[in-house]
Order: sequence, then structure tokens, then C-alpha cells
Amino acid sequence: MFAAEMPDRDQVDRLNTFFNGLETSLMATALPLDDAFDLAIELEASEIDEVYRRLTAPIDGPAHILRKKMELLADRHLERLADAAERFGASQAIQARLGTLLSPTGGL
Repeated sequence: MFAAEMPDRDQVDRLNTFFNGLETSLMATALPLDDAFDLAIELEASEIDEVYRRLTAPIDGPAHILRKKMELLADRHLERLADAAERFGASQAIQARLGTLLSPTGGL
């Protein structure tokens, strides 16, 4: 309805599989701290942000401002996740993964 470029079927299938896997993992009754952060990292690093950007790009308003706001929001998400990982004592491996995602050449 809004987007000029819809996700292709393969991308939708990959995201469906990804979200089903997340749901299964999140249903664990005793999810260890590192596993919870690992799932959050997987979600942040997934292609869902790209799909969202493409779907919402044509919404009214100056496109460059909307895109910039979405980029900043995504950056803050990762920064807040990294802060939480440090605050709650997630392992060095989790904190290193977040550091990699936050770097200019990281996964996002």
C-alpha cells in the first residue's frame, strides 16, 4: 500500500523462519542472560530493519528527515542494548558482538 518495493518471497520466508526460531527460543522457561542478549543481537542484526525502511520510506514528510530519524533510532537501539549488556554483566563474548555491530563496519 505504501511501499514501491515490497520484500521478495525469499526475504519474507527467511524472516518468517527467523521469527519462528526467536519465538521458540523465547519460550524457554529459564533463558540464561547471555542467551537473551544473543537473541536481542540476532533481532537487531536481522534484515527486518531494511524491510521496515523500504515499507515506510514513502510515508508523508521529507524523506531525508524520516530516514535520518529511523537511522538514529536504530543506532540508539544498539547502544541501549550494549549499555544493558554491560550493566547486567553479560559475557565478554556478547559485549564483543555488540561492539562489532556498533562499529562503522559492523553488521548493520
